[in-house]
Amino acid sequence: MQFTSAQDLALFKGKIVDESNKGIEGANIAVEGEKGGAISDRKGYFSIDVPANKAVSYTHLRAHETRGN
Repeated sequence: MQFTSAQDLALFKGKIVDESNKGIEGANIAVEGEKGGAISDRKGYFSIDVPANKAVSYTHLRAHETRGN
């Protein structure tokens, strides 16, 4: 990802879970319209830098795509 300054970014942290609240390993987390992204760890946790006014989505084989701002 390429940005003009660190002030344009917010660190977004979260956890991807299944229906039983178990962490999902290997989910792909992406910022819409940007290259790169993050992958959730073995407990489902992730962190990613997100520019202002951009949506974040995740995908995984066990889950449908989900999008949010």
